[in-house]
Amino acid sequence: MAVMKAAALGHCEKLRQWLRANDVTWAEDAIAIVTDGVVGGVGVISLRHIRAGETLAHIPKSAVLSIRNTDIAHLIENKDLGLEVGLRLAIAYEKVKEIGRA
Repeated sequence: MAVMKAAALGHCEKLRQWLRANDVTWAEDAIAIVTDGVVGGVGVISLRHIRAGETLAHIPKSAVLSIRNTDIAHLIENKDLGLEVGLRLAIAYEKVKEIGRA
């Protein structure tokens, strides 16, 4: 159990580092990225009351994977696969690319 918790904490810190490196900002007084009490490894919790309309994070478009910014965008667009299939392919491609770098 301790090994799993340590691994989850590592994933949490890796996510925070990736977010910062990609200019994602969040209201650190309002939300936290955590591993405790989360099914699946990493989650986001509120640290205080969140007001309606309050901005909790800023995520630049460059940090969001889409069928337009994946390295295989030209293949997805040429085949007219549609959004759902195209996004699944983009995610799979990015995952394979990540594994190849490891």
